[in-house]
Amino acid sequence: MLAPAYPSDTVGRHLPTWVGAFWGGVGMTDFTGASLAAHPDLDLALAGCFDAVAAPDLWPQVIERLASALGAQGAWFQGQAATVEQRARAPISALYRDVLTEYVPKGWLPQDLRATRGWALAEKGWRIVTEADVSTPQERARLPIYNDLFRRYDVEDWAGVSLFPGGQKWGFTIVRSARSAGADDARSRDHARLPAIRPYLTRMLTFSEAIANAASAGALGALEQSDTAALVLDWQGRVREVNAQARALLGRGLSLRGGRLCADRADVHAALESRIAAALSLTGSRLGVGAGPLPAPTTSGGVLLLDVTPLRGLAADTFGRVGALVILVDPLRRPRPSPAILRLLYGLTPREADVAARIAAGEGVEEIAAQLGLRTSSLRQVIKALLWKTGARRQSELAALVAGLPAQSGGT
Repeated sequence: MLAPAYPSDTVGRHLPTWVGAFWGGVGMTDFTGASLAAHPDLDLALAGCFDAVAAPDLWPQVIERLASALGAQGAWFQGQAATVEQRARAPISALYRDVLTEYVPKGWLPQDLRATRGWALAEKGWRIVTEADVSTPQERARLPIYNDLFRRYDVEDWAGVSLFPGGQKWGFTIVRSARSAGADDARSRDHARLPAIRPYLTRMLTFSEAIANAASAGALGALEQSDTAALVLDWQGRVREVNAQARALLGRGLSLRGGRLCADRADVHAALESRIAAALSLTGSRLGVGAGPLPAPTTSGGVLLLDVTPLRGLAADTFGRVGALVILVDPLRRPRPSPAILRLLYGLTPREADVAARIAAGEGVEEIAAQLGLRTSSLRQVIKALLWKTGARRQSELAALVAGLPAQSGGT
């Protein structure tokens, strides 16, 4: 049964006005060339998709309404490269979810012509693929997946539309009972309506990624302002973003290889991969995974502490493009003294004060140079000026001299 209808101004209440550029086309034209206002159920369902991007709790209701508006019993957004758990995260109607719970453990994929042949046709440029395009009547009569799964759930008729925003491969598929309408009528409706809604759904996916990117970038920026090293991972565990503090710590027992965060030691790497997998799992704790931070020995004999935390809610994005946050902590790093106080006490330039604060915090020359975009030789010239202005004779003495000064605040 469908959830109660939500009012037509729901989008306006949930989303800022600037998102109009993403969904403003909804209601302009449809498959007949007339306004979608003539089909209020489909118009409302399409608008609801954009609403649900900002309010993911609405997706169960929205996906059912969209399926109903298309004359289908079920609907599903499906990523080609998605894992089973990521597929379960994407918007999916109750009927499709029931099929999926049996589909996975019983290993139906090798027989699923909809998946294998459907994606192959989509990659060849087919925008709309129907059941008749991927299977013959003889195959449907012979293959167990049609007789023992699809027929039992009464989802013998199927159609899909390809959605490739920004090169990513997504599909939106619908299923209906073979007896709910004549086969020819159903295919005719699919070939008319699905192309019409394709641009709106593609725009919605683009909007979803923009929202997720903004949320994750905001979180990463806030951590950078608080001098916290962090990396954002996507749903496949690949590194999407690295802030300056985290980048400075790479090469000290941790590195990026093939777009993934790797530890030099095999045992640490295995533990890191395990924690990342747990964080990306839909059953992972919202508070993090593992028993405390994971210690990763550095090349200099020290240790870095790693915390892997799942990103949930809006930052995660319903379609799973953002998945987890990795925070790196150097236990030997001390709080930075306030550059403003250093400038006042020793007459330092802003660059000199920044370098002195970093040295006092325990950061090395190469690390500081990387963060500030300087050559090591240029940074050493800055350090020489610091030694002269502060009266310190060596870098360790400079660090000890300024380390006891008041630490900077988050906004300094």
